[in-house]
Amino acid sequence: MKLKYIALIVVIAVLVLAIGCGKKAEPAPEPAPVAPEPVAPEPIPAPVPVEETTEEFEDIVLEEGGDVTEEAVEAKEEAGLAADVVEGDAFPQATCELREVDGKEKRVLTVVVKNTAEDDWEIYGMGHVKGMVKIGNRGVIDVTPGCEKMELAPGESTKCTELDQGAPIEGENRVTVNTPGQQYVKIVMCP
Repeated sequence: MKLKYIALIVVIAVLVLAIGCGKKAEPAPEPAPVAPEPVAPEPIPAPVPVEETTEEFEDIVLEEGGDVTEEAVEAKEEAGLAADVVEGDAFPQATCELREVDGKEKRVLTVVVKNTAEDDWEIYGMGHVKGMVKIGNRGVIDVTPGCEKMELAPGESTKCTELDQGAPIEGENRVTVNTPGQQYVKIVMCP
């Protein structure tokens, strides 16, 4: 009986040695990368004093409900302020007025868009998600611009009278018309 146990122990030992010898030796771990030596930061230059420009800009009066005037654009450029008005035949007109909408007084923009291209244009909006002409105010595209026509053949124009997205504010509003070939911008004053 002891012989059976000894034989069993010998068989197990041989199997353990056979399995142990069949394993591959693990490669030595790679050395950790060496961090580069820190570089001293460059000194920060002293701030340059800025001249006040608001005084020369105060007496420029913009017509309410109309486009920005040439004098205002020139004064803004001289003062270093944004005057990114891009005019063109595709965006001939933009105005702003106070209207009662849903029982509340709101500022609403009116825009005229004219197709100056050789292809048909479709104005982007509800039901016209493939439209390539987008109308917006202050960076927000209006999906319900209230245009008389949403599709324009070459040379056709339409009036969009319900632009209220982008929350038109009292004073300057940056109204954009993005066409397939150009972005047109007008600064419109709202009362």
